Amino acid sequence: MDKKVVVGVQDSGAGQYRRAVEQAVAVAGGGIVGVGPGQVARQCLDAGLLDELRINLVPGGVQVLRELVHAGKPARFEEPTIIVGRGVTHLDYRLRC
Repeated sequence: MDKKVVVGVQDSGAGQYRRAVEQAVAVAGGGIVGVGPGQVARQCLDAGLLDELRINLVPGGVQVLRELVHAGKPARFEEPTIIVGRGVTHLDYRLRC
């Protein structure tokens, strides 16, 4: 069974996000660590804490892309892996170094 752990961040800023991501990585023990919503993901992206971006496209869903696109430094991504599901499309982008 997959284990979910939530690590909260009290204050904004790269230092707080870095500590939270480090804690989550330690708890995940090599598993996947996700961050969100969009503003948090953008902060983590700017701090160099992400190696992949997954976008789940759902008609009528919450708009978080503007947080990722319109703030911070530009990010470069590889071509996406596209997974089509029932009522959702997943786009997985690996970050280019």
